[in-house]
Amino acid sequence: MNSLPDPRNHEEEAVAFDVESQVEEYLDFLCVPLVGIVPYKQRRHMRLEAADHLRSHIDDLQAEGLRPQAAADCAMHEYGEPWKVGHRLADAYLTGSAHQTALGSIDAIAFKAFGRFGVCTVVTVLVLEAMTLVPLTTGWLTPLYGALLLLGPIAAGILTGMGMEPKTWKGVCQAIALLSLATLPAGLLLRPNTEALHLAAYQLLYWLPVGCLASSATASLRRHSRRQNFQRTTR
Repeated sequence: MNSLPDPRNHEEEAVAFDVESQVEEYLDFLCVPLVGIVPYKQRRHMRLEAADHLRSHIDDLQAEGLRPQAAADCAMHEYGEPWKVGHRLADAYLTGSAHQTALGSIDAIAFKAFGRFGVCTVVTVLVLEAMTLVPLTTGWLTPLYGALLLLGPIAAGILTGMGMEPKTWKGVCQAIALLSLATLPAGLLLRPNTEALHLAAYQLLYWLPVGCLASSATASLRRHSRRQNFQRTTR
């Protein structure tokens, strides 16, 4: 004789399905503030990490005697409002305090900054060499050299900051420090003229703070603009 299905099993399955749906909905709301700010791969990692924490806490509460629905409600309440949690995660990513912005990311930013400031350095050194080795060109190259000295780090910093990476200034510091060391051999080759040596010192004293400021300001403005645009689209 076939036994009838236990209705309690269906009820437990329905409750488990409702709890899982509630958790997934919570995670959906949590991830909304991250869209457009955190890259998809890192955003997915944050979602999975939050899901693991929630489900683990729900299991612990059930082990203490709470029913599944009550355990889910309690766990999500303790975790916090999903929208606020998402904003905190986005802020952590933007300020560089999230684990995604470790040394490897800073090195990647330094590589990008090295490319931008490297082009500026090469052009500046070439103009300086032309002024030193071909004095007849000094007249029209002098204004160009002055513009490169003053505006070069600003332009390179803005281009670096367009990527919106957190802790951009650290990458710029690494890049300019390396480039100033690379300028020293050119200064030694052009001796007794000391302009290139002065350029190496100028990179540390002017390019470094100005480049860091320009890149950080640009990254902050870009992040703020993207966040404002996203908030307008989600209203």
